[in-house]
Amino acid sequence: MNKPIRMVTIFLLLTVMLLPYTALAQERARVFLDAVKDYEQGHYQAAADGFLSIAQEGIVNGKLYYNIANACFKAGDIGRAVLWYEKAFRLMPNDPDLRFNLEYARTRVKDKAPDLVSLPQMLFFWRYWLGRKTVIFLAAAFGLIFCLVMFVKKHLSLNVPAFVRYGALLFFLLFALTASGNFYFDQNSRQGVVLSESISAKSGLSDPSTELFVLHAGSRVTIEQQRNDFYRIRFGKDKVGWVSKDTIGTI
Repeated sequence: MNKPIRMVTIFLLLTVMLLPYTALAQERARVFLDAVKDYEQGHYQAAADGFLSIAQEGIVNGKLYYNIANACFKAGDIGRAVLWYEKAFRLMPNDPDLRFNLEYARTRVKDKAPDLVSLPQMLFFWRYWLGRKTVIFLAAAFGLIFCLVMFVKKHLSLNVPAFVRYGALLFFLLFALTASGNFYFDQNSRQGVVLSESISAKSGLSDPSTELFVLHAGSRVTIEQQRNDFYRIRFGKDKVGWVSKDTIGTI
């Protein structure tokens, strides 16, 4: 096989291999544009369903989550609006429009939990200001700077001020620990939002169990345990009970 034929064959093989992904991208773009059109025409539930269908394919994008939340809010679905605002906030906490909309959506929630500041929140307060990708990027950047500084000092015999070396190392450790903390908190401290108009938290898993308290759409809870199709949730400091899993959306 001569070279031109070989190159054409490789090109065709690559085209065949990439064609499904191209078609998938085109389909997602079509669904997204249709959802935008629905939103602009006031068909908010249809817009929310369109945006949500993209997110359910595993797409992680703060702007997409923000669009879902806006559409849900316009459709009157406070629970899902708060849920997706919270999801978007984890990815882009510095977006002013998102912050405003999230705070406004929270004012529409009936249940007001007391503000409880935990020890991890106090120790890692900056993790709530920076997105997770930003923290990882900063850790990698300062780690690279530290390595470059040490390389220059050792192999090029250039005098690098101590505050530069130790400063880069300090910030690398700070953001590396923050990234590790984010991962740990995500794995061990599950947060959720009530999706149903109202739910009854009970003392056990069966219907005859005692009703302990009632929560409404948009209330943020901590998911402490899962058993079959139920979550044990905590609201505030001392309200703990079991609810159906499908009434809670995880952040």
